Amino acid sequence: MPGSLLLKDKQAKLLLAINDSSQDISISSLARATGTTYVHASTFLSSCDARGIVKNEQHGKTKIYRLTDKGKKIADHLSEIYALMSPSPQPSNAPAPKAQT
Repeated sequence: MPGSLLLKDKQAKLLLAINDSSQDISISSLARATGTTYVHASTFLSSCDARGIVKNEQHGKTKIYRLTDKGKKIADHLSEIYALMSPSPQPSNAPAPKAQT
């Protein structure tokens, strides 16, 4: 993910990691996958839960996080923004080579 001029990378990475995960994912797994601390991930996800972006389920001592419909829309938009912000290849000024016959 390119360095962000507009977005907070760690928070965006957490939402995108949940979105990209095909399995249930815990806070500790998310923190490891995104290079954040457990405390940072937990605090951010609690805030997202209060805003209806994620939902969690308690499995014993472990909380499992999933995106809500609202969260999926946000994650999809984040993916689009990152795609637009990534450097695009520069067009070459050199003439195209002619095909040999």
